[in-house]
Amino acid sequence: MLKVLIADDEYFIRQRLKKIIDWDELSLEFIGEAENGKEVINKIKNNQVDILLLDIKMPIKSGIQVAEYIMVNDIKTKIIILTGYNDFDYAQKAVKYKVEDYLVKPINKKTLNEALNTCKETILKVNEKQQKIYDYNKFQKRTNIYNTILDFNNVKKLYKEYKEFNNYEYVQFIGIFFPGNHDIYVASFINYLLRNINKFNNENISIESFKENESVSILQLIIKSQDAITLNNIKSVISHFITDTNVVFISIGDIIPIGKNWTKNYKLVWNQLYQRYFINDNMIISNKLKPNNKYKSIAIRKKLLLCLNSKNNNALKKLINDIFTNISKSGSKDYLILSLTEIFVTLQINYPDQVNSNKSINSFVQELIAEDYSLEHLKEIVFTYTDQCLEYVNHEKPSNTSMVSKIIKYIEENYTDPSLSVSEISNYIDLTPTYIGSIFKKVTGQSILQYITELRMDHAKKLLRTDKYNITEISQMVGYSDVFYFSKKFKKIHGCSPKNFS
Repeated sequence: MLKVLIADDEYFIRQRLKKIIDWDELSLEFIGEAENGKEVINKIKNNQVDILLLDIKMPIKSGIQVAEYIMVNDIKTKIIILTGYNDFDYAQKAVKYKVEDYLVKPINKKTLNEALNTCKETILKVNEKQQKIYDYNKFQKRTNIYNTILDFNNVKKLYKEYKEFNNYEYVQFIGIFFPGNHDIYVASFINYLLRNINKFNNENISIESFKENESVSILQLIIKSQDAITLNNIKSVISHFITDTNVVFISIGDIIPIGKNWTKNYKLVWNQLYQRYFINDNMIISNKLKPNNKYKSIAIRKKLLLCLNSKNNNALKKLINDIFTNISKSGSKDYLILSLTEIFVTLQINYPDQVNSNKSINSFVQELIAEDYSLEHLKEIVFTYTDQCLEYVNHEKPSNTSMVSKIIKYIEENYTDPSLSVSEISNYIDLTPTYIGSIFKKVTGQSILQYITELRMDHAKKLLRTDKYNITEISQMVGYSDVFYFSKKFKKIHGCSPKNFS
């Protein structure tokens, strides 16, 4: 609600004005009154005042002097002059000081409310325009920072374009894996970091956040000085924040000089998030944990086919358990990918109807491990596929098809909600996220999150073709609160940015 201050040296006029204004209908809030020009200036200095109803003749400082003060100090308050004098000279001065309207006493209720409504609409239009400019500049800045992270630009270019970077000496990357209400969690996490790390050295850091997929964000901490901030400080602060949840995994990179290449540290933090599959903790610091690459290889393809073709369910379960035991012992993301790729390539070649993927197996596996949290969940997914292969039929079970149809209908009804997640859908279906995810992927060839993303992007294309909305509005209309992330996903799927789409 816009805030209104009433300034007139006559008490009864102030009371009448308060009474005849349609506050609720106009969505305006009364925040106070003043009886002289000096009092008005003091209230404007100490409070947000959007609209000032200002008597032109007041003691100590006149209304014209107040209007001059507001203009000279570039204060955004809009002024409606109230006067008992229908004098051209007063009107001329009012125009000079950019007064919005000029009302002659006695003031009619309808005239006053119309003037207030017009003034309100002017303010809202200015605010909307300023917000668009702010959003665009923020988007451009984040794009330039992200391009520097990916080594497309160098830091010196940022120094030239954004002078504030000259005040900072260090950077650090922090990776966050959190499924579910990811955006809400990350926003809370950032606020917590700013409050608690800055207390070591007031206003020492700023934070940029880059959402990489529906479960992963990479934070960049930009640090003024390292006097009171160490890895141990940061570890301590983060540990307190993540105590209450067991579905989050945080990777913490080194604190490096800001002029040093960022890409290596960014990639390190990204890759370390995959250690969530191999360690019994929900946080990893720097590159302290080295994976054990001396793993025992299993001839997966031949053994898997033997178990499936012989319909030996016990042998199949033992084989998969052995595979995942070796994956766990290896501590290696690469071995995890290799093993899952071997499993799904074997299934796709020999049971194509049971692994209905419209993407390469490599992409299928990469997306699988990017979305999940534990080896146990991945093992459950593999069991789901192999069980279906054991009971191979030429068509999907009606129950599976029916469940997937129900999920798709729910997504289509709720895709505009930024908080839509697999967890929310699983609550609606009343089955575990892992189970509905594996069945959905088996029937449709893509994960639930992929389906949501592609649906949103298809609708974004249609909205872009109308030329009615800007990119920020379209982003919000298809369920993305972060326009930078929306643009990145759109470009990945459609090959060009929303701005260049036609």
